[in-house]
Amino acid sequence: MNLSFNYYNNLKFFRVEFESDSRQRNRIMTIEHEGFNLDIPDFIEMHHDLYIKIHAEMLQRSNAFWDEHEAIEKEIGEIPTLAYQKKVNDAFNIFKPLGKILFALLIFIPLFSLAQFNEPTHFGIFGAQAEYNAKYQKAGAGFFGGYRFYNNYIGLNTHILFGNQRNVPQAVALEYGYNIGNFQPYISYQYFTCGNEAVNMKEGSKGFDWGGGISYMPRSVPLKFSLGVNGVKNIEELQYAINYSYFSIGYYKNL
Repeated sequence: MNLSFNYYNNLKFFRVEFESDSRQRNRIMTIEHEGFNLDIPDFIEMHHDLYIKIHAEMLQRSNAFWDEHEAIEKEIGEIPTLAYQKKVNDAFNIFKPLGKILFALLIFIPLFSLAQFNEPTHFGIFGAQAEYNAKYQKAGAGFFGGYRFYNNYIGLNTHILFGNQRNVPQAVALEYGYNIGNFQPYISYQYFTCGNEAVNMKEGSKGFDWGGGISYMPRSVPLKFSLGVNGVKNIEELQYAINYSYFSIGYYKNL
C-alpha cells in the first residue's frame, strides 16, 4: 500500500511517499523538497536527525492507517452474511496448501520418472549473466552454476541489481530445471535482502520468495536466454506476472 504525508520542519516543506505492507514493514520511497526528489542515502547522511523525525512520523501514519483498516474489516466481519462467508473462506484456505503440494507432486513425479532418463549425461555448469528486473526496474548481473544429471538440473543463481537504492535487494536462488530439447523450464526459491542496515531502518526488507520461467540454450553457442518471474510471495501475485518478470542473457561453460 502506497501512502504519503506532508512534513514541516523549520519552515521547510517535505512531501514523503512510503510503502506499507504491514505495521512492521514500512519503507520510505521518496522525499520531495521544492519539487525535487532527494537522494535518500545522501539525505540520511547529511540530515540524519531530520530523517529520524520523518521516519518516526511515517511509523505513526502507518499505525493510524492499519488501525483504520482493521476497524473497517471488523465492522464488515460483523455483518452476518459476510461473517458466514469468511468462515467458509477460512475453511477453504486450510486446503490450499494441500492443493499446492499435490500440484507440485503432479509436476515433479513425471520429471524424475526413470522413463525420462533416455540419454544419461552428468556434468557441471558455470556461467555469468546480465539481466533486467521489472519489479525494481533495474539492470543487474550475476553468476550461476549447478549440476546436470540426465535431463535434470539443480543449481544456484545470484541476482545482483545495480543502483544505490536501499530498498532494492540482492538475492541468491536455488533452482531446479528440466531440459526438454534446447528448452529448460525451471522453478526457483530465493533468499533476498537489502542489507541489515536498511532492514533495521525499515527502508528495505529481507526474506524468501519464489520464481520460475523457461530458459533456451542453443546447441551451437554456449548461451542461455531466460525469461521468467521472481520475487513472488504467493500464487495470487502471478496474475500480475508482468510486474515480477525478468529477462537474462548468460554465457556458460560445461565443467
